[in-house]
Amino acid sequence: MAKLRVNKIAAVGVSTETTGSVFFDGSGDHLAFTDSTDYDLGISNEAFSLEFWFYKLSAADTFAQLGLTRGGGTAGWNGTDGHSYLAFQNTDNKIYWQWWDGSAQREIVSTETPAINTWHHLAIQYDGTTTRGYLNGIEFDSATQGYAKPSSSNITRIGQDASGSTNCHAYISNLRVCKGHQVYNSNFTPPTEELDVHSESILLVCHDGENIFADKTGRHTGEISAIGDRLSSPTPTATDSPIGITTFNPGLTRSVDATAGPTFEGGVGYNSQNWLTLPKGTTEQRGNDRGVFGGGENPSANNVIQFVNMSSQGTSQDFGDLVRTQMDMGATGSRTRGLFAGGDETTAPLVEENTIQFITISTQGNASDYGDLTGRRKNIMGGGTSTRGVFGGGTNGSDHQNNIDYVTIATLGNAQDFGDLDKKPGERGASQVTGSPTRGIFYIKDNSINYITWATLGNALDFGDTDNNSGGAGAVGDTTRSCMHGTTVSYNNSIEYITISTLGNGQDFGDLIVAMRYQYGASNPTRGVMAGQADPAINNINFITIQTTGNAQDFGDLNTGQSRGIGLSGCHGGIS
Repeated sequence: MAKLRVNKIAAVGVSTETTGSVFFDGSGDHLAFTDSTDYDLGISNEAFSLEFWFYKLSAADTFAQLGLTRGGGTAGWNGTDGHSYLAFQNTDNKIYWQWWDGSAQREIVSTETPAINTWHHLAIQYDGTTTRGYLNGIEFDSATQGYAKPSSSNITRIGQDASGSTNCHAYISNLRVCKGHQVYNSNFTPPTEELDVHSESILLVCHDGENIFADKTGRHTGEISAIGDRLSSPTPTATDSPIGITTFNPGLTRSVDATAGPTFEGGVGYNSQNWLTLPKGTTEQRGNDRGVFGGGENPSANNVIQFVNMSSQGTSQDFGDLVRTQMDMGATGSRTRGLFAGGDETTAPLVEENTIQFITISTQGNASDYGDLTGRRKNIMGGGTSTRGVFGGGTNGSDHQNNIDYVTIATLGNAQDFGDLDKKPGERGASQVTGSPTRGIFYIKDNSINYITWATLGNALDFGDTDNNSGGAGAVGDTTRSCMHGTTVSYNNSIEYITISTLGNGQDFGDLIVAMRYQYGASNPTRGVMAGQADPAINNINFITIQTTGNAQDFGDLNTGQSRGIGLSGCHGGIS
């Protein structure tokens, strides 16, 4: 009986189902790049990230270059070049990342020798102060020295040192360089999908099993040269590039483009051992573009849940009802599930809640019970990733709290302790916690901003300050930028933003259409949609384009006006 393979479906324009690699034979093979200041990494304390997978085929000879070489025309440390490179050293076959800081050679060194004939993930991360190395997601060494600018004679290569005397004998897959951004801030689980381009990515190569010159960023078309002999290819043909390209890879899958496909326009069934019915509609039609707003203090509708399609404009639609009539909740969402947590009853005696409720974002209907927080509280801040939700701060009567809870969104159950904010937020914190795939941002009353690393339990750290009191503000964002809008202290029309990967104070973004407070919002990958209490109306919705500073525009109206409600989405939350 024929079997239908359904675990991977390629997007439009994707010719191979899994990612590839480039093979270097250790005798001259390398990729060379047109010289560019793009590769001046770490200068002026600018963060960067370098990562890739490697499959080493033999022990190192002197310096067998594995990743990126950036430096002058010699491989020596002569005090004149601010170069950096990655190598295995023949004395111990450990990994060395080495650079010049303007006065001396600096390095970090792995604690173990990576096995040959095995795929490994390697990441070099610099946050502006400290360089850290990670092998298979585990930090192996760090150093705090800075970086010096290279001299005028520079060579940028993959697979060979600057002098051309030592070479890599390995497969390299998915080599990505980000400048102005460190991808990983602590130990992590290496990705299982082909790497993708961030807004700060300056290079992403060695990923296409059919095109040795492919660069996903599109920045270096025509600037990459492949040098080596044709026989280096694992499966040489008369038309092969000088060095080998192959679909051999660490088992990485190629993610489906959310816009290009697939789109299933009908419920097609396949008669096999089991019935299979493909989902109907585009990504947006299946709920991932929905912004969902719940609860509030409107006495006639304080259990209402409503939604909008964020990529369009218009009046919100009815979604269903909360289990209880609540306001001042926290909320977060994965790509499939939305959570509402805490809050207080909207009628006397206004008892704080510890309950968590959930909805399926793509399916309209009433909320159901999920579990409980570690304690009763309202004025809570919520956010998360596609797997983990966090809820921080809040009050119980006059008791202001700084604890952070977390849940695994896909699994029903009670919350567990994550850590603490660096201060008690006071009467009211922000409506949402925004963030990148690695870092979560809390806006706390009295101008403070805290951050956490989603995957690592522990206390929040200071990020910077806002210009306005951030209590009661709403927040929207994408994977690189977080925007705060409105406050509870007084009606306010200001919008501020921060770059999530870089610690610092908020900057001016623009203005809301009218002054608001008790704000809340939802985000898709490009747009933030903001609702809340305006003066005098309480049903208007604004929107911004997150990466473009400027004033908010009119989106439409809430079907039922609510202040002190909360918002979530399946995109961010889900960190699209």
